[in-house]
Amino acid sequence: MTESGAKPVYDAAEITLARLNELLPLAANQAALTPSFRQLHIAILKGLADSNRPLAIEAMCEKSGIDDASAAIAELVKQDLVVTNSDGVVIGAYPMIREPREHMVMLGTLELRAMCAVDALAIGMMFKQPTMIRSRCRATDSIVIINQDGEQVDAMGQCPDLHVGIQWQATDGCAAKTICLDMIYLCSAKVAAEWQGDTVETRSVLTLAEAIKLSRDFFMPLLAE
Repeated sequence: MTESGAKPVYDAAEITLARLNELLPLAANQAALTPSFRQLHIAILKGLADSNRPLAIEAMCEKSGIDDASAAIAELVKQDLVVTNSDGVVIGAYPMIREPREHMVMLGTLELRAMCAVDALAIGMMFKQPTMIRSRCRATDSIVIINQDGEQVDAMGQCPDLHVGIQWQATDGCAAKTICLDMIYLCSAKVAAEWQGDTVETRSVLTLAEAIKLSRDFFMPLLAE
């Protein structure tokens, strides 16, 4: 049993970034695309952050100089850069997804869903707007509220000592359906230590400050010109 004053074994953002890039090399996968496909991926990201209207994929492809929209989306799915539903409709691109997730992000007046706890921290930084994140501690179900402006955050709700946990696992070609489901908020150092237990190799814990660095370095290259 974890002692009441116990703390988890912490990972630094740099170490976690390297490990995450081995499983989901988003920036490298995007960089390997043709210029037109990369332009399409960026357009999808911006479209997801602009409104909750259906994405105008055909128009995005036309603007990017792509003739075959289906082939383009298939390539982005293959590279695990976008997520589609059973009908082949694009519903997400890391860090955002249009399906129920526990991480709600208010970007201005727009309500978005993030794929995971780390992704939620990226949205405001990527689109240069303050955000309010509402989520929950996976271990205690306590309410998580984060007011974020760039890299400055104020953790409120029931979890002022907020931590982020990652349970490492294979992505099986789609991180959104695997590891993203286990990248979570934990409401305190004590709870994080209990969640981590003796599984340090498979369960990483980051402070909120380190999680923000991880999120910044993982996602910001995707919108670089």
